[in-house]
Amino acid sequence: MTLLTVVQEKHFANAVASLLSHQLFLSYRAIVEARISSEMMRAFHERNPENTKVIYFDDLDIPEVSKLALYGDSVKSSALYEEYLKHGKIWYIVYQVPNTSYVMGLTRNCVVTSFTRINEYDFLDYIFREIHPLIYESAVK
Repeated sequence: MTLLTVVQEKHFANAVASLLSHQLFLSYRAIVEARISSEMMRAFHERNPENTKVIYFDDLDIPEVSKLALYGDSVKSSALYEEYLKHGKIWYIVYQVPNTSYVMGLTRNCVVTSFTRINEYDFLDYIFREIHPLIYESAVK
């Protein structure tokens, strides 16, 4: 598996992937969005629960509800966390990176957002060190 990391807004990143896909493979569908499994998202959050600020859940089995969110200092220790996991999957988390002041957002389709000013080198280094392994591990399972 080869990963293409585009540091830009999502619509621009998708356009770059589409253009490269067509030029390299003569198909707009050869380069696709990366995915992190819901199990890996849960494990990622549970490795650092005290620094998680927000969790969004989707794929819910609750009629007429498409997403649920938990906000606050102790989302993991909340009884609602376990309850929401019974009804859906983690889609998006906002968390503080351990031992840093960086606050990041991460979705299952690998959109990484920094809510803290960070230089591009450190941002990419973080993605290569922490996010790419989640993608690779998700692909294996």
